[in-house]
Amino acid sequence: MSLIRLPSGKLQRDEIAKADYKRNMEDAAKIRKLADDLTSDLAKSNAFEASAKALKDAEDIQKLAHGIHSRMKQPW
Repeated sequence: MSLIRLPSGKLQRDEIAKADYKRNMEDAAKIRKLADDLTSDLAKSNAFEASAKALKDAEDIQKLAHGIHSRMKQPW
């Protein structure tokens, strides 16, 4: 793996890793909010129904978690 330096002199891989870390933290905060919303929605429903919002929140949590997982696997 070659080391590419940016015009600022910083290593490109380090800057990408920092940006990924920042995005992971932002996505984790979104997951926390969605999980709280999902828990609230599930508490309001019964065992035989789920609201469309609860399903969307669950899908959004899954997508965000997948993005975090993918970024964490990068070989930086």
